[in-house]
Amino acid sequence: MYDFYDEPEESNRYDLQYIQIPVMFRFYTSEVALDKRLYFLIGSLMEVLIHRKETNPETRIMDMIIPIDFPLYLGMGMEIQVGARTAIQIGVNYQRGLLNVRNVSLYGAPVIKNDIYAMEFAIKF
Repeated sequence: MYDFYDEPEESNRYDLQYIQIPVMFRFYTSEVALDKRLYFLIGSLMEVLIHRKETNPETRIMDMIIPIDFPLYLGMGMEIQVGARTAIQIGVNYQRGLLNVRNVSLYGAPVIKNDIYAMEFAIKF
């Protein structure tokens, strides 16, 4: 049985690099305060695998990785008007992979790491 507090003797690393093509909708509210309004994002990203590498090729985990993924993308933030045509956007977003969610642990413990939490900052002009 695997004990979650014990570190495995040897750990493997899997490096995956994707190109993302976003397809999403951004919804704005009316002003919630002076020159401030909220926005919400929903959509998906088309991810295409461009590079993969693993430290232990004997495990052959990378053969199970699907080269295309369509993660769910959710976000929200605030747009602050700072000029006549200039605004600052500050927000947070969450991405959840839908196709490459697998149990890739070699030691019996489930490991699913296909989530991304991010903060965004933009200047709109």
